Amino acid sequence: MPNCPSEKIPVTAYATSDTVSASYTSTRSSNGLDFSFDASLSKGNEFYWDFGDGNNSTGLIAQHTYANVGAYNVCLIAKDSTCSGSDTLCSTIYTTIGIEDNNLKAQNIHVYPNPTSTHFTIELISSKLKSIEVYNAQGILIKKIYSSESKIDLFLDTSPGLYVLSITNENNEVVRKKLLLQ
Repeated sequence: MPNCPSEKIPVTAYATSDTVSASYTSTRSSNGLDFSFDASLSKGNEFYWDFGDGNNSTGLIAQHTYANVGAYNVCLIAKDSTCSGSDTLCSTIYTTIGIEDNNLKAQNIHVYPNPTSTHFTIELISSKLKSIEVYNAQGILIKKIYSSESKIDLFLDTSPGLYVLSITNENNEVVRKKLLLQ
């Protein structure tokens, strides 16, 4: 007979807390779409992954490649099949399209708040703007703004998701920044 808590234990006794707990870390690869998930610190004997995009896996360690850029709710369900306990941990991960912020130290460009819902500010510390292009996750240009200011407040009324800002300064230097709309 397995060593499981009996029905006679008072409710205040933690019947399953010592036998099962869900905990994991995630690591995003440099391409922004490949993830490694590690539940080694979890307790249990069965582990189920829901990657938030319709795919799932089992095991303490899982690998997953996302097809699209976005935010995904990843859940780990740890189970103890011997004592019938389970614990679930869900958290949001963000995939990217692999665009690195370039020349940021020289440009001193700030985009805030990020993430945002609709309003955000772009500020250049050492130069002035020339143009801002906003691209969606499919690479389609959805907005282009011309300005000669060093600071501009913008309103982007579009669907939540990951966007790329292509910011060109007065010296025709281009910096790409990611913007997450919630």
